[in-house]
Amino acid sequence: MTGNSVPVPVTVALHPDVYERLNGADPDLAQCGTVLTAGLSRLVADLGLSAELTVSVSVAEDPDPEYPITVTVTGSPSRSVRGVAAQPLYWAGAAGLSLGLPLPPGADLPGILRTASDSRLAGRALAAAVTEAVRRDAELLLTPPVIELWAASAGLPAGWDPAAVLHELLNLGLPPGDGAEVSRELAGHPAGSVAGLEAAVAARALGAWEIVVSLPSLREITADAVQNPDRFQRLRDRFANDSGVPFPRVVLSGGATSLGAEVVVRMFGVTGPSVLLHPAASAEPGAAPPTAAGQPAAEVIVSALAALAKDRIGALVTTTSTGRLLDQLGRSFPKLHGLTAAIGLEAMTRLLRALAAEGVSIRNLPPIVQAVTDYAERSGLPPDQAELLHYVRLRIAQTITRAAAAGADHLVATRVPSQLENVTSPAVAAGLMDLAAQVTASGQHGGILVASARARAGMHAALTAEYPMLTVLGEDELTGTPLQPTAVYSVPAGSSGR
Repeated sequence: MTGNSVPVPVTVALHPDVYERLNGADPDLAQCGTVLTAGLSRLVADLGLSAELTVSVSVAEDPDPEYPITVTVTGSPSRSVRGVAAQPLYWAGAAGLSLGLPLPPGADLPGILRTASDSRLAGRALAAAVTEAVRRDAELLLTPPVIELWAASAGLPAGWDPAAVLHELLNLGLPPGDGAEVSRELAGHPAGSVAGLEAAVAARALGAWEIVVSLPSLREITADAVQNPDRFQRLRDRFANDSGVPFPRVVLSGGATSLGAEVVVRMFGVTGPSVLLHPAASAEPGAAPPTAAGQPAAEVIVSALAALAKDRIGALVTTTSTGRLLDQLGRSFPKLHGLTAAIGLEAMTRLLRALAAEGVSIRNLPPIVQAVTDYAERSGLPPDQAELLHYVRLRIAQTITRAAAAGADHLVATRVPSQLENVTSPAVAAGLMDLAAQVTASGQHGGILVASARARAGMHAALTAEYPMLTVLGEDELTGTPLQPTAVYSVPAGSSGR
């Protein structure tokens, strides 16, 4: 351990087929390791953690075809990151994928690595995927020495556990930084208060999203923005109207980008997934990347920003934004505002965050708040968060199902068979993933699954990371909504589901 950082050994183990493809063009994966180290080190710097990463790439000793890429941090109490290939990335013009959309699990990363036109493209794709996977599970980086060094620089007030503070900040998608700002804010809040943690970085959370692009791309995007000055504003307005969650300002800047990508999005001071605008194979070094299907670069980025915002929507719902919404509501509905005060700002924030993360619009706040107050009068306080979420979803079920039907007068959905509802079983969870893959690939079931009331929340939690576009409804939420039956997926007797 040095005075300013501690070593954090990171191992990326690849399935032999993937390793062989990369190693053929990049002996010992030296270049790939360099790009990986740069991407992960940039992530650590953006988070403000005092860690010095050493990254090694090797062949998996016990390869698992289901998880061809595994990331392990030596000394981390957290689990290793296994499902790297399933992490949503944002692509443009690569492998025939649609512009600016999340990389679907069906277009698996190992397949892209095996068929990449050159080692540079393959290395960038792997680095982007691994960096994003670690960013999503950043607790992996919290080894005891890292926590100890952060705590020493932060000087937290008495009663605050440094490990708990770091874990909560990263769970909220917020950068802990050197801890000084966090400590100042925590001094004014009771120990353990989530509101205190969010307040510590409220200024960053409400700040603009910065799009860092290569200089050639910046010129192209700037020229397009001159002709379409309201392109990004339309995105912000549409997102806020659909979800009820404000979209931060978007600013453009030029300069070097990490991972060799042409475009990098930064939110709340943390580097997000790259929008990979790959140059054509014959392009001259430094030339502006092409756009596919005639779409301007800015339109590609707008599409990617919309997908990224939906993926990160929970982080956009903070105690600050919730307090502002409730204050606005209180001016129109004083009774509702007074009742929600008894629930507490933190409980309301967690509820709205959970609804938004499940794709439920919180724009029409009065019925949500009315449901919360009715729950409080019926069940007392403090509320059970899982029970409160279920109660509110039932009260606004018609709004949820109408949104899922997308204007149709019926729902096209797939009923999840009862044998796939116990997601705590690895075999059952594997079968559920198969079902989700079939529904996603077919495009014929509306991306909607229906489960029993008791299983809905757990099923959503199990699927959301790999299939964020799927909607999971409970049977009790379908009252009064016609449900069009579809073929039901079943697991053959004696099968694990894979």
